[in-house]
Amino acid sequence: MINNVVLTGRLAEIPELRYTPNNKAVSHFTIAVDRPYRKDIEKQADFIRIIAWGATAEFTCKYFSKGQKIAIIGSIRTGSYIDKTGVKKYTFDVMAEKVDFVESKIKSATSNEQTNNSTNSETTQAKNTEQYEPVQQQFEDMPYTDDDLPF
Repeated sequence: MINNVVLTGRLAEIPELRYTPNNKAVSHFTIAVDRPYRKDIEKQADFIRIIAWGATAEFTCKYFSKGQKIAIIGSIRTGSYIDKTGVKKYTFDVMAEKVDFVESKIKSATSNEQTNNSTNSETTQAKNTEQYEPVQQQFEDMPYTDDDLPF
């Protein structure tokens, strides 16, 4: 049987790092994954719970923040429990085996500012616009004859 999941989305919260009594790192966080866009329907997203263990959990908490794009490779885990009122609840999580960056740090910061409805658009543009000077290269014509060509 195959149980593989590949997701890209934005972190909906700051990943929180915890440790088990056996000193094993674990992180729970949620990502927002956009649904396919349709003209007649407002943009929608699914919020998927992710669980990461060990070095993957530590890496996620150290290098990712809310709103940043993230890629996840893992597998689906389902479960159930009885809540305090005696009602059976079902869980659906993705167990992350690998997480990775989807965009550069600068682009991510820009996206986060736009997502948070930043009112200072000039500052955002100034941060993202690098000034490039055209390079004046000196090329000289190379004299050749048809005999110099290998074909």
